[in-house]
Amino acid sequence: PQMRLHLADILRRDRNFVDAAREYRQVFETHKNGDLREESLRLAIECLTEDVNLSRKSAGQKEIGGYSYAKVVTKGQAPIPYSTSESALLDTMATYLKTYPKSKYCPDLEYEMAYIKYVHFDWDSALSILQAFVSRNPRHAAAKKASFLVLDIYNQRGKYAELVAACKGFLGNRALVDAPFTREVSGVLRQT
Repeated sequence: PQMRLHLADILRRDRNFVDAAREYRQVFETHKNGDLREESLRLAIECLTEDVNLSRKSAGQKEIGGYSYAKVVTKGQAPIPYSTSESALLDTMATYLKTYPKSKYCPDLEYEMAYIKYVHFDWDSALSILQAFVSRNPRHAAAKKASFLVLDIYNQRGKYAELVAACKGFLGNRALVDAPFTREVSGVLRQT
């Protein structure tokens, strides 16, 4: 496992992110040391995120990360297939969340995972993750963004009753609300 870890580090340094992620994932799957396993899985996620962002940047799209929040603007869009790197990233994130559910990194990974699904119009999956994220992490830095993505999904789908219910639920969550958030969500509620 140490040789594989060194190989992954070299591949990452050479910006060969997909192969580096594959090697880090192998360290996770074969090593017995819990800390090294968790670190290697996080490094695999970082490498795959880098690769996804390189592709997104070259396509003129916003990068994933840092609590991304660029809304999509197309109603009725069919889901967009995931690239190989995006599929690997989502799979690795899911493995991390399942293996280390108490990790301090889980909320960030949940949000990023949901956002990737959101920009691919994978509404049901994104909605499920975003709603759970807001419910479990109302004080998280991305909780308000996640709330607005939930509202946007309902709006994009024309599910106005669910949109109204979500607005009321968010406004009733004392850990989530502040003056700007209340003003904006109340505005959505008035327009619906």
